[in-house]
Amino acid sequence: MSYEKQEWTNNISTVDETKMNHIEDGIYDNSIDIEALYNKVLYKVNDTFSTSYTAFTGFVSNNTTEIQFSVVLPKRLDNITTITITDLRGTLRGDKGYLNSDSTVHDFLTDTSNYTITYAKKSENMIVIIMNKSTAFTNVDNNTPVSIAGYIGLTFN
Repeated sequence: MSYEKQEWTNNISTVDETKMNHIEDGIYDNSIDIEALYNKVLYKVNDTFSTSYTAFTGFVSNNTTEIQFSVVLPKRLDNITTITITDLRGTLRGDKGYLNSDSTVHDFLTDTSNYTITYAKKSENMIVIIMNKSTAFTNVDNNTPVSIAGYIGLTFN
């Protein structure tokens, strides 16, 4: 097998500035709206996030009285100081099956006598939701993985 030596030339073309305003989404548009760009990548006060039926992963901790699970968000939280959890319904599953042997979709926010729900910002686009239960979760061991399949709603403040 033989190869033919080829000379490569630098074929850099210039951008036709008369067409700058016709490129999609303002990527090369010299009249780009910076605020619109920020709105695409950053949450602002009063923005919301919600899921349809989705599974999130986590783990059991604190002698089986606490579950922590991660929520990766599509935008950054740079300008957000607090988050309000507006919806948290789901089914909890572990390696032994349903936690508390309960396969129903549970509303954890309205069950304040059994659950305390908090969160922690972990990175620029991830939070951890922490579910503390007044009694131990059953049908699960401490420090084991779990999932919550359900619905989450957040409002950013």
